[in-house]
Amino acid sequence: MAVRNSSTGILSDDKTEQREQLLAMLQKAYWMEIETVMSYIAGAINPDGVRAQEIIESLEADIQEELGHAQQFARRIKELYGV
Repeated sequence: MAVRNSSTGILSDDKTEQREQLLAMLQKAYWMEIETVMSYIAGAINPDGVRAQEIIESLEADIQEELGHAQQFARRIKELYGV
């Protein structure tokens, strides 16, 4: 992985505004993924019906996928010196 110099690219001082806009979009996407994870967890807790176990298994797999997306956003936010 290449080392980025803070004087070039999106990390440069003259691109602070663009970086902050990008960080805001990444943070929104991160929280949307977290919200989806919470919704899937709630949905997998106590479904009723004939296909309940199938639904639980499907949601549990989706939880892991969405959590992975949130982690990717979090890593990118950190790369851009965001929190």
